[in-house]
Amino acid sequence: MGSKPHPKGHGRGDDTLMAHGFDAAFDAVAFDGTSAPDMPPMSVPTAGSEFFTPGGVRNRIVVLGRRGSGKTVFITRLYEALWQGCRLVNGRFVPERQVHAGDAVRTLSARARDGRQHTELRRMAMDLDAGKWPVSTQSSALIEIDITLDGRTKLLSAMDYPGEVFRTAFAVGAQDPASNELRDAVDCAAVLILLVDPAVALKPGIEREEDSFGLVAAVERLRSMPNGDDVPVVVVLTKCDVHVPLLRAEGGPRALAERLYPQIFRQLGGKRTVVFASSATSVVRSPRGMVIPRKRRAPRDVVEPLVFCLDWLERAEEQESLERAQVEASRRRSEQLHEEQAEDEREERKARVALVTFWIGVSALLVGAAVVTLWWMGKL
Repeated sequence: MGSKPHPKGHGRGDDTLMAHGFDAAFDAVAFDGTSAPDMPPMSVPTAGSEFFTPGGVRNRIVVLGRRGSGKTVFITRLYEALWQGCRLVNGRFVPERQVHAGDAVRTLSARARDGRQHTELRRMAMDLDAGKWPVSTQSSALIEIDITLDGRTKLLSAMDYPGEVFRTAFAVGAQDPASNELRDAVDCAAVLILLVDPAVALKPGIEREEDSFGLVAAVERLRSMPNGDDVPVVVVLTKCDVHVPLLRAEGGPRALAERLYPQIFRQLGGKRTVVFASSATSVVRSPRGMVIPRKRRAPRDVVEPLVFCLDWLERAEEQESLERAQVEASRRRSEQLHEEQAEDEREERKARVALVTFWIGVSALLVGAAVVTLWWMGKL
């Protein structure tokens, strides 16, 4: 990814506004204004460590985004925050905020499973801090990160892939290995995070149409998989540091997302989805007039979507554990009832045998008495 033109409507004077007045404005509109929606967790197994296969399990958080959606920067800043260790105060990751008595504090950390991936993610973070955009991804790679939230660890699987692969996989339906691998990742998602750039939807053209069609195709494919209807989808609007006025005017992230991508929400049905507006990095204009990243503050709503996913998976596991316990209790009760029934039948058989034995004995005594009586009568 090279240097980019400055976003439309963002001039040099706006940099000061972004640097000093952005945080409060963004935080006011960044989330829907509600906590996690009241959605029942999915009723599919989530234990284990393998991708979902027929008869297997779903246990992966999959991040999906088209070319230019900001997925590389999003994943880089997410890993940076988690690798350093971060805390959520009242559900928000705002490191500069002091913790007060009564605040709800949660801790997160992360570690890539592969040392080379860790090094690459840290290198990209350093490039962003130095005012350089990460180099465009040239080949597909599965990034696996162990995420620990409040002492419990889950696996995040994020596909980093050239932007063109999203188009070939979902807009074109190509059968090349990279496209197949990306579709396979969606097939086995326990939670799907869709990264979308509102700037793409704000301008007409074929890019917008491919974006919408591809995202709808990805969700449609997920829904067609076994238990796919139970998988929640998290929509993350990226690069929202330049869309604060629009977010405010539309009434928040969900209202904006539904207006920009109505096809996606028709496919989702509106129940199993939540929307975040994120800002993975701030930007400034370089002396040459190019937009470059600047580390001004911690990313906004980059960690929170992940926490929502982790909480969802934990609820799903708790439900699965409860269902297993109920099935096990029902099985034990059934076995107990069967054993009690068998014991009753054994006792009943014993009683019948004893009764028959008794009457045989009585009959024998009566016969004996009759014989003796007849014998005495014969002697008389």
